[in-house]
Amino acid sequence: MSAGVAVAGPAEVQVPAVESGMQMGRRVLGVVLPPYRHCLPHQPPPPLSVLLSSPSLFLPSNPSVPPNLTPTTLLTHHASTTPDKWSESPSSSSLSTSQALNEQANLKFTHGLHKEAIQLYSKAISLAPQVAKYYSNRGAAWLTSGAAKECVQDCRRAIGLDPKYKRAHIRLSQALCVQGQYAAAVHAISMASSAMPEDNELSAEREAMVEVQGRVAEAMRAVQDRHPSTALALLGDLLNARSPPCVLTCAAHAHAQAGRLDQALSLGRRVLQHHDISDTGALLLCAQALYLKADWDQSLKHLRQLLKLSPDDSTASAAFKKIRRVQSLVESASSAMFRREFEAAVEGFTAALDQDPELKEDPVASSQAHKPLSALIYSERATALLRLKRYEECLGDARVALLFQSECRSAHLARASALLALERFEEAEKYLKALLDWQPEDKMWQQKMQKAQFEVRKRKRPDYYAVFGVPKLASAMEVKAAYKQRAMEWHPDKHDSDELKERAEEQFKLLGEGLEILSSEMKRSLYDEGYDKEAIEERYQAAQRASREDPKRNSKCGGGGCC
Repeated sequence: MSAGVAVAGPAEVQVPAVESGMQMGRRVLGVVLPPYRHCLPHQPPPPLSVLLSSPSLFLPSNPSVPPNLTPTTLLTHHASTTPDKWSESPSSSSLSTSQALNEQANLKFTHGLHKEAIQLYSKAISLAPQVAKYYSNRGAAWLTSGAAKECVQDCRRAIGLDPKYKRAHIRLSQALCVQGQYAAAVHAISMASSAMPEDNELSAEREAMVEVQGRVAEAMRAVQDRHPSTALALLGDLLNARSPPCVLTCAAHAHAQAGRLDQALSLGRRVLQHHDISDTGALLLCAQALYLKADWDQSLKHLRQLLKLSPDDSTASAAFKKIRRVQSLVESASSAMFRREFEAAVEGFTAALDQDPELKEDPVASSQAHKPLSALIYSERATALLRLKRYEECLGDARVALLFQSECRSAHLARASALLALERFEEAEKYLKALLDWQPEDKMWQQKMQKAQFEVRKRKRPDYYAVFGVPKLASAMEVKAAYKQRAMEWHPDKHDSDELKERAEEQFKLLGEGLEILSSEMKRSLYDEGYDKEAIEERYQAAQRASREDPKRNSKCGGGGCC
């Protein structure tokens, strides 16, 4: 069984139709088209009687096949409608040579040399074209090489030669799965299982195919309902090197809805590069992801390619015009920011949001796909509002930007700066501490944190001028005189009650600290700059150590005598 096809699940799963990659892409822009069908069953598998009367279901389209062909006449008819070399019975030497070539091909296949294996299988088929096994083996090599279409053709030829060749049936269903034709895969394996009901391997393979088909359908439905995590969980191991375009597109939309635009873009490009470069659904998805990443040029490039393939596509045309307008407004606003024309910048960013209503929807309720671009525009507008000193509006925009994208650095910076400007220092300190826990090496946040801590400590320090009852311009003599007066007033020995005595001791101690700081020129200068007692003491001691280590720094005389 193919990679990514799990053997589990009920055998009878009926799932409703869901949207295709292109249609899901158009839903992003508000357009709903008819449902996606080729991944879902059109009808239940036919009964055994229909199977036996319709062996052409196993063969490539052939208008010459009689409608009443039965398995008993299949080989006869096949011989009569194929080139002469097919109707000729190979000689014993040809059979022997073909068997040897098949064994050599098997060995090449085992060693991963699939191209060489295909060449050897083809030689074996040319010698013995009636041997079903050779076609099935070559089909396996095609499938492993990524050529699922060729595998389907070879498996159908093998089944045409031997309708009960089990390996060919299994490989056919696997190849159809790889192509994303889950309904056809289930149909093919169901017919084989009906023809050989006693074969447990075919029954298990059918159950696995039905289970895979159901998971893909449920994942597509989850994407339609805006449940990206559910969709990705359902796809799970189906996302591998052989995933069909419909699975890749579904996963890409889920990642886009979750705001993981890089993953969405990678899957969309994989569809274009490895499956179909003209896949309009993948082109639209990539354009939308690039737009949300603000990569305007590449987004428009993808839309131009889509419109070249489908000039009348109204969805792509509308998307192209919208992206051009948003790009122009955002770039104009950014230029205004650079010129320090902040009012014009605010107007430009606001106009850009107005161009795409989904960009300004409630960030909790809106599609997660728009988070990055919305965060960019809101954070830039918050920065412009900060420069205009409209701090409360700045906080509002920064909050919205962070709801759209929690790691938006410019929004974090704008919010922290606005909190400091509003003198909400305790709140700013707490906020910046959380940011530094997340990114401790960020220099800008470290500077903001130092300022917040400085202001918090400054607010908590005592006002020594108020304690002494003197103005900030008071001289040292005035400070000492005020100290003597206050010390006499608050001396603990002059208070009898325990409560008053305790308060007096606190005030008396505070007077001593104030005198020590205000009577020292260096300490008073540091105090006036906003430092608290601990910070003043640290800097004073550092200055004293520096003076002792280099006595000449404070001397008016150099080593060669007095100046």
